Amino acid sequence: MSAWASQEAAKEEEAVGDFARMLERRDAGLLARVLSRAQTGPEAYVRGLWRAEVGLERWRLTRVLGCGSVACVFELGDGALALKVPTSRRKAPVLLHEVLIYSHLAQQAGGRLAERHVVPFHGVAAVTRREYRRLRGGEVVPALVLERMDTTLEAVHRRAAVSKGQWWRYARDLVAALQFLRESCVVHGDIKTANVLVRGQDAFLADFTSAAVCDAAPEPLTTTLEYCAPGLIGGGQPTHSTDVYAAGLCLLALITRFEPFRELSMMKSHSSAPTHSLHETQWLMNAISKGDPIKYNVLSQDLYDRWAEELHFLRRFFVPAAQDALSRWLAESNARVAEHAF
Repeated sequence: MSAWASQEAAKEEEAVGDFARMLERRDAGLLARVLSRAQTGPEAYVRGLWRAEVGLERWRLTRVLGCGSVACVFELGDGALALKVPTSRRKAPVLLHEVLIYSHLAQQAGGRLAERHVVPFHGVAAVTRREYRRLRGGEVVPALVLERMDTTLEAVHRRAAVSKGQWWRYARDLVAALQFLRESCVVHGDIKTANVLVRGQDAFLADFTSAAVCDAAPEPLTTTLEYCAPGLIGGGQPTHSTDVYAAGLCLLALITRFEPFRELSMMKSHSSAPTHSLHETQWLMNAISKGDPIKYNVLSQDLYDRWAEELHFLRRFFVPAAQDALSRWLAESNARVAEHAF
């Protein structure tokens, strides 16, 4: 082995050990659950996820696909993959938590996450300052290797009105994803149009940084305010029911072509953009607490008339539902997709 190859192998082993220790400090309980099913130890688990061909100085970041407070997502190589990189070393444990959630979900799905309408996860890479200039010299951070999608549901509704047939496809996909999360005992905690990715005509849930396994200690509340269910405003924790509520708001945004409560807020403030003032936040929290998002978002009779069946279907997302509700909703949305195919 050449001196350069030996140096690279040593860097890789050091990064594997570093990431394994981060996981043990941040998520010991969830790590134990994942390792039990994988029948391996922490370092062997990280090594099994390792994507050396996109790690440690072997590639360069290209086009930015999206950026948030925790991470930025970049296109990789020929565009088939995307890399989610923490914005700083301090944020790295948050992304490793997401790695564990993806691993848990992949175990539940037998590795076929796309079939369950969750963005497929392909492993972990190591990122240094050479690839990502926001890092300090000598820092190495973990990055998620994910399947690249075409766009977000937010971009879809901003770009153009969707057909009824396409609306029912998105409804079916989101209900299928919600059902899978419930079966896997995972609460997403931050469902919104920016976290629903689209490829072709299909939708997939992404961004599990706020997610938690049901019987684990609760994660800090980071749900986007506009997508909060009324119970979260009063200090409650995210649940499967609040995930369903947020998914309903995503589908409502496809009808109104506005993010939740945005149109009414703009009318109230006579502004073309949200003000993000304390007064605006208090108004928004009050509107959410009313528990009637259709009333506060569908502001024209024309929309009511044109989307009557879809709004009737959506009302179920905003009230407590029976355990088997998702199965019935999935069957109904599948039937509607079939109707609109002709």
